Amino acid sequence: MKWVQTSLVILAATSVVAMESGATTIYAVNDVGFVKRYTGIDAGTNPITGGNFASGAGVQVATIPGYGEYQGMTYVPGGSVLGVNPSGDVVQWSNVKQWLANATPTTLAADVFADKTNGNGAAGGGGAGTIHGLSYDGNTGGFYVTLEAADDSDGDIREYASLADLLTDTGVSSAASYGGNLLNFYYPDEDAPGTAGAPNDIPGANYFQIGGNGTIEGHQTLADYIASPGNRTFDLQPFGAGLRVAFAVPEPSSVVLSILAVGGLLFVRKRASV
Repeated sequence: MKWVQTSLVILAATSVVAMESGATTIYAVNDVGFVKRYTGIDAGTNPITGGNFASGAGVQVATIPGYGEYQGMTYVPGGSVLGVNPSGDVVQWSNVKQWLANATPTTLAADVFADKTNGNGAAGGGGAGTIHGLSYDGNTGGFYVTLEAADDSDGDIREYASLADLLTDTGVSSAASYGGNLLNFYYPDEDAPGTAGAPNDIPGANYFQIGGNGTIEGHQTLADYIASPGNRTFDLQPFGAGLRVAFAVPEPSSVVLSILAVGGLLFVRKRASV
């Protein structure tokens, strides 16, 4: 009996590993508010690599015109979705379901990324103080944005160690050679193929951006992205020149299975000690 119970626990643990692999959804939004869902960069039935935003793979799950005006959005571990609206406020939906339903978000901090030049934060290109891309960073547990400006700082990356730092714009900027990108996002899985020429034909990019021409590009690290466009290890053109937002959402069921597996292991240990 003890052997049977232990086998079940091993099976549960194996299931956890399988569920955690390649189980990240990507949402993308264009400038008119079409929301599409993808099963990964190059995984599942509807990956990014299946085609461009307009006619390729991906499933349209909502149409929310107002989202096409946002400066950036990102998923945050724990389930919430953060956004920077046209006025520069940082807002929050408590979960993806509310975000997809166009529920009214909670304002966490006002005017953080307000347009210091024009008095607004148009997603299509605002003045100094605005951004064109917001992402959670899975490697640091913080956040990063791409700055919008009319000078050489356009396209620079600004990193924040915590949500509190993001809400007060207390970050560290790094000069980057990109300037015309539309958005950026961190992707935790490793399924992106290495499509660049050698020696950059390396699979598993985690940091993605979409350039002004609609090409989606992937880099191995944020430092690689900051250093040079030539460091990209993945690209797909054209994908979507009118995109405004994209972010990755890890599959939550892997967490549930982990809890069940740990609970089962504790049960077996208790039975074995009796």
